[in-house]
Order: sequence, then structure tokens, then C-alpha cells
Amino acid sequence: EQVRGGAVPLPALVTLGGSAGSVLLVDLEQTGSVALSGRDALMVLQGMVVELCTVPWADEVDVVVVGHPADAGGLDRLRTCASVGELVPEVRRRVRAQALIAADDGTGRFSEARWSDDESCWDPLVVVCFATAVEDEPDAVTELVDLVGDGAAGVAVVLAAPTGTARWSVVADDGSVDLLETTPTSAGGSSMTEEL
Repeated sequence: EQVRGGAVPLPALVTLGGSAGSVLLVDLEQTGSVALSGRDALMVLQGMVVELCTVPWADEVDVVVVGHPADAGGLDRLRTCASVGELVPEVRRRVRAQALIAADDGTGRFSEARWSDDESCWDPLVVVCFATAVEDEPDAVTELVDLVGDGAAGVAVVLAAPTGTARWSVVADDGSVDLLETTPTSAGGSSMTEEL
């Protein structure tokens, strides 16, 4: 099977932190859902959004922000949504459609199907819910997290508050970032720590 020439392998790759000589990157598309907490969480989250909307490898990522406290205009790839509940039907349709694309391709993961199917693949979607959205609509947030599962359908959810439902947790405090798998996969849980 041929690989599509212009495909970017990790379009939803973002920086969580770094230290002298190293950088901690995470592919949001593969995580499914991530909840951020800690004193530096807002800074990390805003950095993710700016990165997804400006770096060349993320040209094909759709970014939707819910509950941003200020005007989020000025970033071409970003759109805002009034509520998490309003976004749930769109995410449900997208997860179903993209899961079918991956199943038709035989890979089971949308990120892998993108490599061979140029015509029918949609761009990955990253939904970013700021703290007010997470706190105001906990049931809708839980539904979003359940819908995206492990990210196999090319949709990721990033939450600016701990929920207990997200697959991964990022704690950003005093210059360090801890990445913890909160919903273990069959391979077992994992964690990683990096300085900002």
C-alpha cells in the first residue's frame, strides 16, 4: 500500500514542557483526552492552542475552543463554540465518520488511515475546553471524553481542569510538568516528568 506523499505523521503534536536540552512533546491525537491541572496549567494550555494554530505541521488540524475567557480571534485555524453541549453532536458525527474511514482502510486508527487515503480523510480535531466550560458542563464534558476514547477516530479533547474522566492527566506546577496515564491501556500505565 502506498503512503500519501504530503501526509504529516503527527499533526497534533504539541509541547508540554522542556528543560536544558530536552523537550516533552505529546501527540494529542493519540491521547484521546487530557486534563490539565496545577498553577501553570493555563500557561501550558494556551501554549498548546497557539502551537496548534501556528506551527506548519498542524496545518490540517481543526481546533475548537470552548469557554475561553477572552477573545480568541486572530488565529486562522481556531474556531470557538458557545458550549460543550453544542459541540457534542458534531463530535459524535465526526467520530463515527472517521472511525468508518479507519475501518475501511483496515488500520483501525484514523491517524494511520490518513497515510493511505487522501480523498476521504478529514483533518484531526482537537477540542479545547477551558476551566469554565469544564466546570459548567460536567456531563457534556464526560460525554465528549467517552466519545473520543483513545483517539482512534482522530479526535482529541483537552480539558483545563481535572475531571477524573480524561485518559491522561497533566499536572503543571512551579516549572515542572507531570504526564500521567489515568486510564491504563492493556500495555499498563505510564508517567513522565519534565521541567518547563
